[in-house]
Amino acid sequence: MLGGILGWKRNDLRNEIITEAKAKEQAARTEFETEKTASTAQFDRDWALHLIQRSLTQLESAHAKKPKLFQALKPWIDEGSTQPQKDAAESLDISPTALKVALHRLRKRFRELVRMEIAQTIHNPNDLEAELHYLISVVAQQ
Repeated sequence: MLGGILGWKRNDLRNEIITEAKAKEQAARTEFETEKTASTAQFDRDWALHLIQRSLTQLESAHAKKPKLFQALKPWIDEGSTQPQKDAAESLDISPTALKVALHRLRKRFRELVRMEIAQTIHNPNDLEAELHYLISVVAQQ
């Protein structure tokens, strides 16, 4: 009878050790996956910001002949400016309508440049829209 109890206790102890080892292994795997996901998310965010910055740099280079206009319109590329467009138009000595047209053209060209930058990073042109949406989501997460 004592052998049966000792055998049962030995099996119980072995099962407890195995369960504990599996739990530690799962915790380590979860921690690794969390770190990997955070690292990937940061890489994707850095990539997206770099891509946007490259597009802005190209846009600025294309407007080298009109640096004052570009600098005045740049804050509105991401619609982040709080300055009234009327004030910007006055400072540039152009009509508000001319400013809106110039801003529309600048944003359109910026979108084209971003698309061109993304296109250089993908193998399948059909993935362009998905990559663009992913870029937007990564930047929006801030």
